[in-house]
Amino acid sequence: MRQTDAIPEATQTAKKQLAAGDISGAERLLFQQLQLTPQDRETHYYYCVCLRYLARLSDAQGELETLLTRFPRFARGYQEIGYTFKALNEPDKALSSFRTAVTLNDALLGSWRALIEMTSTTYHPVIYDEAQTQTRNLEGLPKALLQVRDWINEGRLAQAEQLCRQFLLRHPKQVEGMRLLAYIGVQTEVLDDAEVLLENAVRFEPDNDLARFDYMGVLYKRQKYAASFAQAEQLIEKAPDNVRHQTAYANQCVAIGRFDEAIAIYDQVIPKVPDPALVHLLKAHALKTIDQTEQAIKAYRAAYENKPGFGDAFWSLANLKTYRFTDLEVETMLASVAEPNLSPVDHVHLNFALGKHFEDAKDFERAFGFYQQGNTVKQGQIGFDSELLSKRLSLQTSVCSETLFK
Repeated sequence: MRQTDAIPEATQTAKKQLAAGDISGAERLLFQQLQLTPQDRETHYYYCVCLRYLARLSDAQGELETLLTRFPRFARGYQEIGYTFKALNEPDKALSSFRTAVTLNDALLGSWRALIEMTSTTYHPVIYDEAQTQTRNLEGLPKALLQVRDWINEGRLAQAEQLCRQFLLRHPKQVEGMRLLAYIGVQTEVLDDAEVLLENAVRFEPDNDLARFDYMGVLYKRQKYAASFAQAEQLIEKAPDNVRHQTAYANQCVAIGRFDEAIAIYDQVIPKVPDPALVHLLKAHALKTIDQTEQAIKAYRAAYENKPGFGDAFWSLANLKTYRFTDLEVETMLASVAEPNLSPVDHVHLNFALGKHFEDAKDFERAFGFYQQGNTVKQGQIGFDSELLSKRLSLQTSVCSETLFK
């Protein structure tokens, strides 16, 4: 379910009341608005915040569970239920909720601070160290860029872009701002602007590995493979033991046809990473490209074995065209696609893989059902509107007439 940027006027008024300390007044107004727009995410969210502030914790928990059922990837919802569980003295549930929140939106400073408070160097030391690092990084950001990151993570790209551009007008050489605006450019497929931004970013700060990594990625997306490989070389020379840089270098090797070198690096990286599923997938793609199909199949299977429900691994197997899924693989996909918290990307890939399986089995009705479900999820992701596209094409046709080109 998607949430638009438009927030009801009553909800905006209630937010001001909440900020001013009028919790009861905000709660009443939000409750009334919720009767009118029960599917509005922001109204429901702030209503839950009010319930917690009013110490109606059981009510808050119930409302938040409903909210997260409707919006299963709403990071601030997980943060709020984390606060609620913390107030209910359920630390394990609170910790899990805050972890989910920062996984979905790593700009949630409140969740990182809560994780620091709830962990220590002896109790969940890995989480504690990560939370300390992320908190320092976020606290070092200008408030405007922190808001930009938050909006990016919530998919509110138009608002994020506007604020980021305003910030860069005042601070034209602020590299983190340039990185964020370039990221928005990548998400909206304005790759030429992103390339220019990042080219300047690495010129302003040549030792900024994050900016160089982003620059490499944009060059790769623009199919400037020699240039992206050159950036990868600089990264690997500077930090040869950095696993992220090693993986990126291997990816660039694949792009320029150095497959054996890439596969060898993937093999070195796999035992070093806590979640090797993606690296297995990348290795499988490389093996498939050089026609080592049986080895590719083993690598694709290793990918989903390390990450159950990894849709890309199953879809890649289906996309081999000659591969036939085992009964156990089909059962695994059917169970995974029914998971309520499955990511949209995995949802799409699993539906398409199941569609291909049932098509091969001549069960065309079930195949069509899975293809249709996958396309529905995909359409929700990209916001495709066939009528709008037709109108745009019609306008282009009327303007770009034969007369125009004479």
